[in-house]
Amino acid sequence: MKTQNAACGVLPIQSTQLSRGLVRLYQRLAGELAKAETREKTFLSSDQAKAGMQQVAGLLELLGVNFAPEALKPLRTRPYRGLLARGEIRIGVIRAVKASGGWLSVADIVKRIVSEHRLVLAPGQRRRLHITVKKRAAALRKAGILEREHSGVDVRSQRWRLNPEHSRASRGPAQQTMPCDVVRLAPPVLRTVRQSAPELPPAVSPSSVDPSLLEYR
Repeated sequence: MKTQNAACGVLPIQSTQLSRGLVRLYQRLAGELAKAETREKTFLSSDQAKAGMQQVAGLLELLGVNFAPEALKPLRTRPYRGLLARGEIRIGVIRAVKASGGWLSVADIVKRIVSEHRLVLAPGQRRRLHITVKKRAAALRKAGILEREHSGVDVRSQRWRLNPEHSRASRGPAQQTMPCDVVRLAPPVLRTVRQSAPELPPAVSPSSVDPSLLEYR
């Protein structure tokens, strides 16, 4: 896809991200047509998908986008069907290795996730969860969050733990453990500031005043 300014009528703004989103929408609408051809359940009718594709193509032309619709791959939109919600397996992997405090195998991580969410899995579902946990752990290792013991071919021989360097970096210098010498220092002396009240003039007794200075009304 190539974006460029059209001859007229194009706003002088950055529209690359918007154009990419429209192209992806065009692909999903084309995917609805492809699903209808194979008698797969669709979210839109063929007429609705075709009308939407024409409207998206008009918007792309308005933005000055040159694209070849025939070269785009249709995207078949399908509802997400997983054992857990999106992101729960990734969070479960981190929570499991963090609670263990050391090395943990993929099978042990799967057991902790199944126990935490009280899942009842068939053998095929457990195998898929095992593969998904391995992929999530590899992605977390690539991000620097986890550390792998070794890169063996056998899945059962791989063990994972939190990356110590990432843990220290996430805590920051203010949250790291203080050395013993600093802890043994004497407690700081708190300085208290006493603010003295301004001195008031001495009280004058009426008997000590000269009678000639008194004025009676």
